[in-house]
Amino acid sequence: MTQAELDNAYQAMQDTWYEFIQAGQRAVSVQELECLYGLYISSVEDYNRATASSPADEAQMKPS
Repeated sequence: MTQAELDNAYQAMQDTWYEFIQAGQRAVSVQELECLYGLYISSVEDYNRATASSPADEAQMKPS
């Protein structure tokens, strides 16, 4: 995965979290909050998979 794709996955995760927090402040229904939380968890899992399979991360982790 390229750095741009990792950045996009990270941004998607952040955006989903922001939407979840905003919904909580608007006092939406519990069902809507559960749905948004599920979307957030999915975006976190996507990001974690992307970083785990990224060769860029492996290069950064190797000692010099």
